[in-house]
Amino acid sequence: MVDLQLSLAPELPTGFGGEVHGGSIFGSDIIWETCTDWLNQKQMLLPSHPSCKGFCAGKVIGPGITKTNCTTQTRMIPKEDAYNPNATWSNITNGRFGSYGANPAFVIGISTYDRSRSDVSVLSSEAAMLYVGLLDIADFDTSGGNYTVMECYLVPALLEYDVRLDGDNHVTINTEGDSVGRVISIANNTDPGWDTVQKDGAPPVSNASYPTTLGLFTIYLGAVLFANVSAYPPDPNILDGYWAVSTLDFNAQTMKYMTKDDTYLDPTNDIIRSYNELMIRGALKAVDWSNLTQLMDLGLSANQTMLANQTLTQNIFVSDYRWFAGATVLEVIVVLAVLPMLWGWWTLDRDLDLSPFALGMALNAPLFRDADPAEGVKGMLRTHGDTKVRYGVVVAEHDATGEKDELGRRASSGTWRVGIGESWGVVHLTK
Repeated sequence: MVDLQLSLAPELPTGFGGEVHGGSIFGSDIIWETCTDWLNQKQMLLPSHPSCKGFCAGKVIGPGITKTNCTTQTRMIPKEDAYNPNATWSNITNGRFGSYGANPAFVIGISTYDRSRSDVSVLSSEAAMLYVGLLDIADFDTSGGNYTVMECYLVPALLEYDVRLDGDNHVTINTEGDSVGRVISIANNTDPGWDTVQKDGAPPVSNASYPTTLGLFTIYLGAVLFANVSAYPPDPNILDGYWAVSTLDFNAQTMKYMTKDDTYLDPTNDIIRSYNELMIRGALKAVDWSNLTQLMDLGLSANQTMLANQTLTQNIFVSDYRWFAGATVLEVIVVLAVLPMLWGWWTLDRDLDLSPFALGMALNAPLFRDADPAEGVKGMLRTHGDTKVRYGVVVAEHDATGEKDELGRRASSGTWRVGIGESWGVVHLTK
């Protein structure tokens, strides 16, 4: 275990998500850069340089969101409606989360919350709103189906994350086990915008200005994560036709959560993780702000100490002498097999020169075919000293016919050269 010193803002500074003015949100370049980095999944880089060698895993405090004040409603759809082309299960056709048909199958809607709503007083901080609609008609024609709607407020919070660092200062958030981080506390540095709400249900003041933390994040994620697909009614021309999920207006988000049974998985944790990663990326970029401490809750600092479990990868080499022994045995066998074939072709510790004898032996001269190089010139004279040679037209040995003429010379079949050869191989002398 090692203690690592790193820089990470535990919550986003007030106004990081832009500023609301006159009903519109205005943001800086840094928040758009944060959103683009998240969309392209650019590696997150720590601005500090903790002394992590290999990989380090530990816990840090960072900004994120948590859901609160959730409401869930389920509309049961009787099995008789499976064949009813006029069946409906939703009356929200045009609302704050977009426009949907009366027969939605899967909906993801993210929106900034309406400060003029009567229930906004339940919140003490800025918030976003999440709408998720899930249709289940897997067994529509036998047991009926249902459509479940969940609405939640998403509020900024301080979370404890499991993170992993590498030697290049890259940081990744551990999401194993569907983890979205552990909530430490709600962030208290956001502005809920109460000054935009008039009492007695009057409309909000349109020219009020206030900082926002989630504003542009919510608008961005609302566009990227939006999903809306409907079910289509039974075709009267098809026998026993019933409601099914449309495959003509799918988008990537819809396909991500659809199962083979035409049901949908709950995307809430994925949406929260997207928010959390965006806010962590923003916290890394806000570390260098000169007024960061003043824009966070009292007592918070970007300087953190992470107790990390450090994992090092080392190359350990272990010799296996069985391979060496096998190679040695094989080499000895090869040497013993080749040695008899080369025996006599060399003499150890023998001086070589360019004498006629040495050249003849090196060039494998026919006259030296039976010579023993180990005996040298004396041995050559002893075995070939009485050999008679002539200079003239010589026929190659393999071309000789074996027949002799009246002078005792062997006849040939036609390959000729001029040179010195044994007398039987010289056809006629050359003057």
